[in-house]
Amino acid sequence: MSDTFDVAGLRAAETRLQQAMLAGDAEALGDLMSEHAHYVGPGGADLDREADLETYRSGALHLDLVEPVKILASLHEGLIGETRSTLHLRGVSHGIAFDTVAVYNRTWLFDAGRWQVIAATGETAV
Repeated sequence: MSDTFDVAGLRAAETRLQQAMLAGDAEALGDLMSEHAHYVGPGGADLDREADLETYRSGALHLDLVEPVKILASLHEGLIGETRSTLHLRGVSHGIAFDTVAVYNRTWLFDAGRWQVIAATGETAV
């Protein structure tokens, strides 16, 4: 898929990522993540791209609801974009059910006509 280097293109990539999360589609998520992407989750868990994707492949993380509450997107110098998404999430993580609001900060790189996440953090909203 070809993206555009503008805020609308960045928001579209963020939306596709959220849809892939909900579908548990590790392949689609992988397409949206740089090979060198890192994710720091609640509690400080530091996952590389493969470990993050494995949570979806294995079923350790299953989402029943990914509902955007607020999404901010901005472009920076070079080919960098940033999204801050507040999401209502419901699902099961490692056998434990949850229903929470979380905030994801993602740094994206526009390369070869597409947006890919290069770094991300997620935390429970207070």
